Amino acid sequence: MRLRLLLDENLSERLLPLLAERFPGSDHIRLLGLGGAGDHELWELARRDGYVLVTKDEDFLLLSVSRGYPPKVVCLTIGNASNAATAALLLQQADVIERFAEHPEAGFLLLEPTPQPRPRRERVEPQGWAYQSGLAPHPSSSSAPPAGINRIVLRPSLSSNSSPGSRPSMAV
Repeated sequence: MRLRLLLDENLSERLLPLLAERFPGSDHIRLLGLGGAGDHELWELARRDGYVLVTKDEDFLLLSVSRGYPPKVVCLTIGNASNAATAALLLQQADVIERFAEHPEAGFLLLEPTPQPRPRRERVEPQGWAYQSGLAPHPSSSSAPPAGINRIVLRPSLSSNSSPGSRPSMAV
């Protein structure tokens, strides 16, 4: 049995060509002339014609709980994702969607993208150093800074007459 999806109005009809190979016979509510139809009308169409309803509208959870299934509902928690990202999620989870559609007791499936690990940033040590009184002794002296100076920050400053390989001068 081939699974047919019915895409809700909050998803683009441009998804259909991206999903056609895996989900042939799928359709979009606007292409069926039902743009602006209420949730109950969509529910009835999906139930009557054997679609799995795909939406971003969590209101269908309430319908699923109150009315049961069919239809089965797949709710995507993807925010304002691109068509490519939305299609990728549906295609990556196609096996899960098919198992869900065949499950005798499941009526609502919530799909969310797998969070991608953030690339690790290497810690970049600042050039030069910073000193704040009271936290550590000054690197070139064992004495505290002069009275009235709470913070000394040294930053490398490259002068225009620096030659490559030379040490930058320090500015206070």
